[in-house]
Amino acid sequence: MSDFVEDGVMGEDGWGSRCFNSANMFAYVADKKERKAKAKREQARRERWQRAMAMRADWTPEDFAAEEARLRAEIEAWADRRDAA
Repeated sequence: MSDFVEDGVMGEDGWGSRCFNSANMFAYVADKKERKAKAKREQARRERWQRAMAMRADWTPEDFAAEEARLRAEIEAWADRRDAA
């Protein structure tokens, strides 16, 4: 018997409750709550990008260089922590 059967996957809640499309392929249909949460995340992402673009609209080349240096240092620190682990 397969491992997934022995682990009780087929007995879990929701097993076999999803539909199949006309090509007999698994067709995942997100429920209303998931679609609403996704739309909320997308809206928040758009708003963040709009705020960032508005903030950077009046940046000078020096501001961009400073931000680049800050990001490089942040990435390097992250990589050092990752490699130390």
